[in-house]
Amino acid sequence: MMHRTAALASAALLLGAMIAGCSSGGSSKTPTHAPTVSATSAPTRSATATPSLGIRAMDLASVADVRAVIASTGGSYLQDEVTYADVTGDGIDEAIVPIDSGGTAGDIAFLVLTPSGSGTKTLLKLAPASGSGGLAVAVEGGQIVMTQPVYGPEDPNCCPGALRKTTYVWNGTALAVESVKTETNPGGGGKATPVTP
Repeated sequence: MMHRTAALASAALLLGAMIAGCSSGGSSKTPTHAPTVSATSAPTRSATATPSLGIRAMDLASVADVRAVIASTGGSYLQDEVTYADVTGDGIDEAIVPIDSGGTAGDIAFLVLTPSGSGTKTLLKLAPASGSGGLAVAVEGGQIVMTQPVYGPEDPNCCPGALRKTTYVWNGTALAVESVKTETNPGGGGKATPVTP
């Protein structure tokens, strides 16, 4: 009988300690039960990519405007040459897509695409009418800077005497020209290989 009374007293003390632990916030050793969450109330994760990653996952070669510029210039699309940067200041990357001549002319056009719905929207499309290549496009401080050659009458194709830099900035609705500067090209001009008789 005495063993039974001691066992009951021990059980009562243990139960009391557990109740006291629960009312005082418990300890790390006190078991707690996670609330039950039904399958219908569980949070779901979207299967679509975030907009910033979305443009990087798109097949830009199949975009209608890219295909149209390729067709009109005879150029080609090179995925490795695409630059991704936020040029509109909204935290979402745009794609700066150069169109390559496929030869010594280098890049002959470029487009700036932004994600829009399940596709893209073209913010800027440039294919200089002169047909000359040698375009270079860079993103500097969130602005797009296009550099193109300016040839003097004696300049060979390799070495233009000047470079024109056009800077495009987002004005809230479009990429607009902020500045155009023509600078002397220190490595160009008059570098034709002399013909030896």
